[in-house]
Amino acid sequence: MKKHLLYISATLPTPGFGSSVIIYRHLKRLAGWRVSIIVDDDSAASRYDLPKDWQIIKTPQKRWWWPPVKRIIPGSLDLRLRLLSDDCMRILKNDKPDAILALLGKNSLLAAHISKKLRTPLSVIVHDRWQVWSKFGGADRFMTEDLALSVLDHASRVWPVSDEMAGHYRIKDSRKARVLYPIPEGSGGNFAVWKKGFAEHPVVAFAGSYHSPQATTLRAIAGGLQKSGGELVIVTKSRPLIEKEVGEYFNIRYAEPFPRNEELVAFLRNTASGILISGSIDTRASGWQLSFASRLVEFVHTGLPIIIAGMPGTALANWAEKHQWRGYVSADDHAGLEKLLEQTKILEAWSGSKSSLRTSCRERIEHSA
Repeated sequence: MKKHLLYISATLPTPGFGSSVIIYRHLKRLAGWRVSIIVDDDSAASRYDLPKDWQIIKTPQKRWWWPPVKRIIPGSLDLRLRLLSDDCMRILKNDKPDAILALLGKNSLLAAHISKKLRTPLSVIVHDRWQVWSKFGGADRFMTEDLALSVLDHASRVWPVSDEMAGHYRIKDSRKARVLYPIPEGSGGNFAVWKKGFAEHPVVAFAGSYHSPQATTLRAIAGGLQKSGGELVIVTKSRPLIEKEVGEYFNIRYAEPFPRNEELVAFLRNTASGILISGSIDTRASGWQLSFASRLVEFVHTGLPIIIAGMPGTALANWAEKHQWRGYVSADDHAGLEKLLEQTKILEAWSGSKSSLRTSCRERIEHSA
């Protein structure tokens, strides 16, 4: 008989990007487990292309007869968590899970509450700093740093995405914490091949979520490529915002996001001579300091040179320096960026030699993970 895993989150784990796709990949690769998912009602409106045997349990954030959650009402948050867990238990009935999994942030308080109630071990993945990337409503606007730490203290296992993330949350029992890097979808295709046109017209691609602190780096890349007759291809759903913040360059070409990462990887392999993984030059943007770029783990499967532009001291930069990533440069080093861009035009630097930027050395990532 299969063991039963209960995953509790605000959003469904789905193909795409960010933490949702990372969880999706983990759950799909579990062997010998049944999967149930407790998710906010609005997120469960579409199942996407999820396995048919996954049980989806929709939870409303509130019902009209539930008392409100307010800071001035002692115990109101605990009451809301109890009401939510009771709703979930009525659906699960006697089907007690053998393990509970949560992503730190929205609904991880509910996961800890159910874990205590059922006396079932809780494992927590810490992929991002929820305070930076999320705007919580309902009970989660009370999710303070102390409450987040209480979730991690209760958990039997904690998987932070970087050593820096583990250090930030001061996990008391280091024996239960282990760094878990993002896992890729993987690709069965061959590595990209050199095209003669790259020598005169390099094509560097940026794909993924865009955040305003990346604007300076994208301007530097577009400007550097403009000098050498190159092109910056941006795969994004944020074109209007990028055009507003980065500016209009005649050598920037936009492409719509692809439904699946396999399609994106194939597009990059057939189009680009190099890939940009960009962090922020603003060290105050603390969300960038601790997270690891899941796109890096995915894009090594293209076999293309990857330029990592990040600020020293961040998790991504520390990793690149530790593993002597030849394509790493500080995000504010525009001269260094231009030198790396020039190397994407040179066959000898582009090819799979020991001195290249090319990610045929993807073993570095896989060994780290």
